[in-house]
This record gives sequence, C-alpha cells and structure tokens, in this order.
Amino acid sequence: NQGTSFAHDNYLINIREFHAYSLNVENLSSLVMPAYKIELNQSDTIINGAYTFDVYGNFDIHDIYIHANEYCLDNPIATANNISATSTQLEANNLSPGDYAPGNLDFYTISEDAFGNKSACSKVYDVKTSVVFGLDAIGTCTGDPDCVLGHPSAICLGGNCRLRAGAETPKGEWCMSGTATNKICDTSSDGWCVDNSDCAGTAQCNPQNKCTGSGGGGGGSSTISWQSTCTDDSDCTSIEENTICRQAGGNAGYCAYLGGSSTSDSSLCLSSELNTSGECNQSAITNGGECYENSHCVSNICDTTTNLCDYSGNGGSCYENFDCLSSSCTNELCDASDQWDTCRSTEDCLLGLSCDETTFQCLLSP
Repeated sequence: NQGTSFAHDNYLINIREFHAYSLNVENLSSLVMPAYKIELNQSDTIINGAYTFDVYGNFDIHDIYIHANEYCLDNPIATANNISATSTQLEANNLSPGDYAPGNLDFYTISEDAFGNKSACSKVYDVKTSVVFGLDAIGTCTGDPDCVLGHPSAICLGGNCRLRAGAETPKGEWCMSGTATNKICDTSSDGWCVDNSDCAGTAQCNPQNKCTGSGGGGGGSSTISWQSTCTDDSDCTSIEENTICRQAGGNAGYCAYLGGSSTSDSSLCLSSELNTSGECNQSAITNGGECYENSHCVSNICDTTTNLCDYSGNGGSCYENFDCLSSSCTNELCDASDQWDTCRSTEDCLLGLSCDETTFQCLLSP
C-alpha cells in the first residue's frame, strides 16, 4: 500500500504451495542470498569441453562457487569472482571426471559477498541442477549433444559416445582405445580415433577413424596401409602388387587392395569386405565397394559415373541375392529373372519370358 488517499479493491489469493525458510543470522544486513537458479548449458559444454553452468541471482560484487556436494563443503568445481549481475556463466574446470562413479551427479551453488559473508548452500532452497554421469546408459548417438551430459569430454563417433586419448574417466570401456591407465584414456594401435594423437606409436588415424599400423608411401614398407598415399596406381603397386590408387570419394589418394588380396583390415579393400579366407572380395552392390573399371566388380559391370558396381545378370557372379537382377544368387551365380523381375536382355529371363525393353521386366513372350 503506497498511500491512504484512495480506496483499494480487495483481492483473494489462492496459494497452492508455500515454502518458509528460517535463517539464523545476527545481522540481517550481512545476509547473502544464493543463486535462485542454476542450469547446465549443454551447447557451451560441447564448446568448452567442461560442464558449463548458467547461474542466476541478484549478485553485487559476489564470488560464486559451484560444488558437486550437497553441503557445499568440498572444493568448488567452478568459481566466478566479483560478479555484479543477475546472471553469469561458470565452467567446471576443477571437476575431475575420473573421481566420480557413474550415476546421478548433483551440482549446488553458494555465494560470498565482498565482506566475506557467505550464503547458505543452495540445497537449503532446493536449488540445484543434475546430470546422469556416465556413458553406459546413453546407448547409440547421432551427435555430440547426446554424449556431453554423460561426460563433458565425450564425443559421438561411430554411433557411440567415446572419450579421446588423455580424457579422464572412471571406466576404460568409455575410451576410444577401450582402456585407461590411472583413470586416463590410453592411445591405441587399432582403436577409434579423431586424429593421430589418439593412436599409439607410429599408428595413424585412417579416414574411417580407426588407428592402423605403420607403412606405405615410399617409406620402405612391403604392405600398404592408411599411410600409403598416392597420385596414381604406380605409387601403390611399387609397395605391393594387386593394389590401386583410390580415385574418388573421401578416400581418394589412398592405396587399396583389389579383390583376391590378403589383409586383416577390410577397410583397406576397395570393396571394404573380406571373405572367410581373409581375402578382399571384389566390389559389389551388396558391399558398396568402389570400382573404376569392370574388372573391379563381381558383376564385371562398373558404372564409371558413380564408381559403383551394377547388378549381375543371369549366370553372372554374385555374393548375395541382391547382387543379382533376379534377386536370387545360388552358389555364387545369379539365377534367371522370373516374370516381372528386372532384366537387361531376354538372356536374363527364364525360358518362355522375354525382356521388355521399355520396362526392363521379364514378361510372357508374345
């Protein structure tokens, strides 16, 4: 009521819920209130590589601390000094992820004014923010935002959340290498990677984001690897026979094995596929392998516009049913196309059927 010179209406207020707090302070002038809201900023967490919080309150030359302890008694994981604003942002640079077990992790805040007076821990006011720490429960991912709540350094790679070499972790299984030493992710000679720093020794990170061993590129190795760069086929065949210089796509400029070559790394095959004998298959519809000439394909038909193999016709070679125009592969040979199946010519169709040159389907002969 700002005065008595005019009449006021009467209002009825229905209060559904009311919280009362009692603070034991000798001098109310020194009362310091904590933040009234704390939120995890997911996008800035990705940028900073550390849990990043937006904190809201009425700050007047206040120091603000965030704790991973409900009584605010441990060392703060984040600090901001001399804040005079209604909001600020703090990075949890003092958080050591290797020290926390997977599970619910709560964060609280406390404020201190210029005279050293401190607020109560925000738990008193039920002010906190929480994350479910850990990568086990996340499952598959489509991007980094799916991962950073579980661990501030996690990234999405190969459909799963992973930690790069050097990241702190309580579990080695979360690392790209699959192992950790003293709660620090190890490098690897055959694990996942973003760049060479994730790989051990002389291993390098290939375009498929896997660490592979040394060799290639005129360095005296007798086998190609993802270090074997090239400008033409002779750069590869000078290292090892039955190889080729990739000419298209994201892997252009790297050597690859042609069909029939032995290797333990299917990604080095032009077809990206090994058979049970440890040899590269030829490229095919079903393995999505590249081709630059017909001989690279199990169908012996290469579309040099797309650098992908075409389907095999009747009697042509195949690995799977869908390598064939007829969608039927028996003993690695394509069966003839039945009525309504796809064809290129009448030779692709069962007896009594002919290939319609308009629809390219096998139809009853006239």
